[in-house]
This record gives sequence, structure tokens and C-alpha cells, in this order.
Amino acid sequence: MKSMVVLVFLMFAVEMKSQCDSLIQVMTSGSGYSIGTMNQQGNPITISADVFCAQFVFGYEADSSYTRWAFSEFLLNRKKLFLSNWCMNRAINYDAENDQAVADWTEEEMRERSTTRIFPVQGNDTIQFYRTLNWVDRLTSSLSFNRYVNSNGLAFSVELINTIDRSRIVLLDTFRIEPTTSSKKPCIYSWYPMASRVRTVVPISQDSTDAFIRINVWTSGTSPEPFVRGDVYGGMMSSSDLASIGWRNYRDSVEANIECNNSTSCDLTVSALSGPSRLSIGYVSSASLTQVMACNIYGDVVWSSFLPMGLNPTNVSTVSGLYIVLGLINGQVVCTKKIFLP
Repeated sequence: MKSMVVLVFLMFAVEMKSQCDSLIQVMTSGSGYSIGTMNQQGNPITISADVFCAQFVFGYEADSSYTRWAFSEFLLNRKKLFLSNWCMNRAINYDAENDQAVADWTEEEMRERSTTRIFPVQGNDTIQFYRTLNWVDRLTSSLSFNRYVNSNGLAFSVELINTIDRSRIVLLDTFRIEPTTSSKKPCIYSWYPMASRVRTVVPISQDSTDAFIRINVWTSGTSPEPFVRGDVYGGMMSSSDLASIGWRNYRDSVEANIECNNSTSCDLTVSALSGPSRLSIGYVSSASLTQVMACNIYGDVVWSSFLPMGLNPTNVSTVSGLYIVLGLINGQVVCTKKIFLP
């Protein structure tokens, strides 16, 4: 795992000369091209350019932890997709001279500009990308799997967007880290492990259209810092990462330390309904809960009710996505349940 720690700290220590007109993304989509580099012994070697790709790497700095999300290897039916608004070696929302985050782009601008280029898509096409998450405990300057310290919530989603009407075709991935708990253990809601090759088949009902993939990032809290984005060019690492004992141990350690105030006797009942899309939210008759609420991945409350509810269960109409339903007693969360609404 040592190499992962090094990457975290060196990610934004790049020369601030961005190559926004670089043809390097196009070059790596063909065959017969190669890149000169060094092996571990320091000897020059030549590697096929096909194993390299452009990447978006997002960083978030808190007083005691540094969080890093990396997205790469975007593919449509196994063919590379190019990133849009990508400039090699550029760091956005980062002041290299003073080594601190700055607000060059708003969060909305970051979401709108963190996309692939437009490509044609239709039902049964396969979308794929690779993403990793890790954080560093700044107290020990080491990769951490349990001591997560951040007073703000962080979230991302990855979605396939219709270019014509800007509607979502399909939600590809979603992830949220709750603000720090008193134990400093992370509370994470996610579909996939920390390092995952995400693969999704476009619904068969989708007609041929132009689309793009968008990465959305959000912060929630009283005084969040801006996300920093690094536009990076590097190797396609999913195969080696997913076979790595280090990554597997890190993933398992994070999962073992997740603490979200879950209770084995959680009194909530939650299910997804279709036609139209709804959440069915209820509670057992003996529940001691005083309030129930549902939040989306951004931490926004989409529905809330004090108990007793008029109807138990109650149907809540909302859009597709990942939701966290919380049971509270006098304002304190005592249990949570995760539900995905297709």
C-alpha cells in the first residue's frame, strides 16, 4: 500500500503547464504507439500507449484527513471514451504556490465540467469505468481505513446523460461519506467497494442517442472546502489493483470499520415500488422512534414525518437513485437503512 500513499501526496505536485490541446487521448486510442518510461530498476523500457488513459482525480482536504477519488478507464463496449474539459497536469481549485485549495470553479461548475466527450449510445451497450477511494490520516501521514475525520459530508455520483434534453439515462454509481462520527470511524453508503471496475448495461428500451458520462461531486455541512480536481495521465491500473492483496486488505478493513449508527433491531421497513417510482417507508408498531426521514446521496432531506404517521407504510414519490432512510428518537439517529430506487 506504500505506493498508494505516495500517489496521494504527489497527486497535485505537478508542473502547472496544462496541455489542453494535447492529442495524447487520441493517440492512446489507436495501435502501434508506444511510450518511453523506466522500469523499477531505472532502465528505459517501451510500453504500448494503449495501456494509458486520461483520469479525473478529486481531492478534498479537511484538518485531519485528505480524501482522494480517482476516475479512469471510461469505456463504451470496450472502446476508450475521451474526457472533456481535461488538460494534462492541470489542477483546478488549487493554488500550488501557497499549497492550498482555492475556489476557481463552483461545485456546480465542477459537476458540469467533469464529463466524457459526447458519444453515441443505445440499448444493450456496455458502459465501464474504474474508480478508487482512499483517505490519509494527516496526523500520522499514512493511509487510513478507520480514522476518518471530516466535519462535512462528501458524495459523488456517476450518470449517463442524454445530450439532447440533459436527462439521466441511467445512474452508474453513487457514494457518500457521512460527516465524522464521535468514534472517528467512517460511515459510508456505497454500491461498490473502495476500488471497483463499474460495468453497466444500458437499458434495452433506450433508443440510439448522443450521450456523455458526468461525474457529480457534492459537499454538505456548515463550511465545506472546495473539491480539487487533478487532470492526470497514467496507466490503466484496474487489473493490477483489483488483483492486489493491498487493495483487498484496505477494502476489507474499511468495510469492517464502517459505523453508521445501524442497529440490529432497526424498526424501519423500506422497499422500492414502481409505476410510478416510489419509496415505501414504514415502521413496526412497537417502534420507539419519534421521527422518520429520507435523504438523498447529497444529504438533502427529501421527506420527513413525525410519528405516528397517518399511513404506515407511507409511499413517497421521488426520482430514481440511492436513498438513506433514518429513524430518529428526539432528533438523534438510532438506525438507518439504504434503499435504491430504480
